[in-house]
Amino acid sequence: MHELLPGKAETLVNPFRRALAAGCVLLSATLYVACTDQPSPVASSLYPAQNKLIFRALNSVRPADSLSLTYRIFLQHFSGGTLLSNAFIGLFKTYEAREAIKMGPFFQDTSFVDSTEHAGTIKSGFLQVLLSPYRFGDTNSSMPFHCTVNEILAKYDIGATWDSLGATSNYKTTPVGSYNGSIGIEDSILNIPVDTAFIFRLLRYGNTDSLNTYFNGIAIMPQQGTIGIASFRLYASLHLLILSSDTLLDTTVCGGVQMLSIVKSAEPDPPNEMVFQSGLEQRLHLYVQTPTIPKLSVINSASFQMTLDTVNSVFGKNRLIDSLGGTSRDTIFLCLATSDDSLYPFGPPMGIRIPNTHRYNFTYMAPFVQEWMHGTPNFGMVPIQGFSSTHGGGDEFSTLDKFVFYSPNDPDTTRSAKFQILYSIQPP
Repeated sequence: MHELLPGKAETLVNPFRRALAAGCVLLSATLYVACTDQPSPVASSLYPAQNKLIFRALNSVRPADSLSLTYRIFLQHFSGGTLLSNAFIGLFKTYEAREAIKMGPFFQDTSFVDSTEHAGTIKSGFLQVLLSPYRFGDTNSSMPFHCTVNEILAKYDIGATWDSLGATSNYKTTPVGSYNGSIGIEDSILNIPVDTAFIFRLLRYGNTDSLNTYFNGIAIMPQQGTIGIASFRLYASLHLLILSSDTLLDTTVCGGVQMLSIVKSAEPDPPNEMVFQSGLEQRLHLYVQTPTIPKLSVINSASFQMTLDTVNSVFGKNRLIDSLGGTSRDTIFLCLATSDDSLYPFGPPMGIRIPNTHRYNFTYMAPFVQEWMHGTPNFGMVPIQGFSSTHGGGDEFSTLDKFVFYSPNDPDTTRSAKFQILYSIQPP
């Protein structure tokens, strides 16, 4: 017996065919799958005989069954720099990343400076940063790394971006330090030689204006010859090597009090594809327009799938944590948006890459649909990487991984984004 209600596709199935119909729905978003009429022995136990089983799917060949999915890609700073777990430094293809550091002296008076500056015992000075194992680019072995340390001329705050601080005119032309070498795969510390005269000027700054201008900090600026982007822990310190009684003492004289990583990518996003990238705080906002579902309905299942475009996606290589051997992260979280710029903070569903494919599957979507059915405003969903999972080693600010997914507009429906809802209507 078949019944078609106005405005929607509803299929009344006999109790022995319901489970089979559900299985066919979940196999393909196009719903263009041939199903046999063989009865299922568990159908009657899954759904009462009086219920109607209805499915909705994105990209369905039946217009009444279709959901609409729109998306936007936007750049926005969602967190202050103090929450960043890593800073990025380096050059890779069209990407550039540098770190800005505001320093604070460990000594409150100039007695240390007076006793060491003129004693002829200063051997050298350096800026020390701690390295994270994450690398972006082709960095299977040692990474060629060349940089300068330059004074920052522009005033900035922790929310500064590449647009506000990226111009080279914001930095002094003559560097106060430089490094030309490489970063080994096992290295955990990088010491960048710095002019000792600059360090003493910095130590004297505060009592006298020895820097001749307001000091806004220093920046580690990657130079040509660098291949790839390394990640630094949010720690930096200035050191002096002092010779005392034939002993070379490593003395920490300044520490980083504020650090900011700014990243630029001149690489255009592929047209008609969905992109989000960690580190750049580039997020993807998905909005699902669901059909009208009766409030007395039971959402039996809902799922969302996205297929990765492996040509345009770019991933770093983390020799310690990457569970896919340096190909891509296999876990993504999907957060429910509570407004145009805020996310629900608890319990995001986790999407897993289907083994031996480039498809990410989010199966625990029923609570989202149930919330929307009962009046919760639908502001859409935001996929992000991280939440301190073992996949990726931290939150979305720990990497520069770039995820590019095929959009719902992709003509190849086998790889376009898909959202499926399966629900049943309870009898009155």
